[in-house]
Amino acid sequence: MKVSKRPDHLWVGINGKASGDHAFRQAISIARWLHAEVTAVAVAPLYEGDLGLTAIGSIQNELYKDIERSLCRALDIAHTDSFPIHIAAAGGEIGRQLDRKAASHPNQGWIILGASPILSVTRWLTGSVLEEVVRQASRPVFIFPEGTLLAGDTVWIDGGDMHRAPSENLLDGWFEEALEIACLFGPDRLLVAYPEDVVDRLLPQGVRSILQNHRIDTTAPDSHSPLSIPAECFRYTHPKEQWDAVHQRKPAFVVVPQPIFPKRRLSMAAWHTERMIRRLPCPLLLLPRSSTRGASKD
Repeated sequence: MKVSKRPDHLWVGINGKASGDHAFRQAISIARWLHAEVTAVAVAPLYEGDLGLTAIGSIQNELYKDIERSLCRALDIAHTDSFPIHIAAAGGEIGRQLDRKAASHPNQGWIILGASPILSVTRWLTGSVLEEVVRQASRPVFIFPEGTLLAGDTVWIDGGDMHRAPSENLLDGWFEEALEIACLFGPDRLLVAYPEDVVDRLLPQGVRSILQNHRIDTTAPDSHSPLSIPAECFRYTHPKEQWDAVHQRKPAFVVVPQPIFPKRRLSMAAWHTERMIRRLPCPLLLLPRSSTRGASKD
């Protein structure tokens, strides 16, 4: 899938909780910057069976009330921020419904999602909303861990996976799309991370070549002209090194390839990945790639 540089629409998953409210406010800020529209989407799971049964009927009523409260909350936030929005409600799996809503729009859309820092064992075993959305999304997903803002002068582009880091991500066109999106936010500096033990030993030169083709100057760090953004390459041996560095440098946001979760949902790799995302000190943008659509392995 070819990702256009500028999204025309932002689809925000809301749930009436603090993490959803925070993501919604950040979506409004992004929409103002990029001149995009915003739709708040509340989703309730569907229950099969006889809705005449008292228990199931009561559950459905509570779910409908939750949707109503969430949408009213979104309207209140939009009114406070003086920003016009759309609202939508749907039933089913939130990941599939958010992606379907975004796909139904004729122009390019992004999905915006909040994430609380807490991941209980029960939530992980039953499947969290964050994992569900990320696994099913076919378009960019911007995740805002609770309390994080788009603040800072550096955008971090990760050319590898969260677990294994194939070098082709930096050479197959995905990196160019990531670079175009990063430049939408006017960064003063780019940081490109890639594994030290990549198979292709020409990767560093390839990365610099791509940067230069985009008029990103990697040799003059003091230059601040509109067509020259200083860039730095960060080499790591193990993925943990780069995420430790993210916590130290706290960039405006991090761009990583999609998918990021391993194929097996109930695995320690999946558990650590989701915990890492929820505890990041900055937002995370998951960008689909057209040439490597398969999920990573454990």
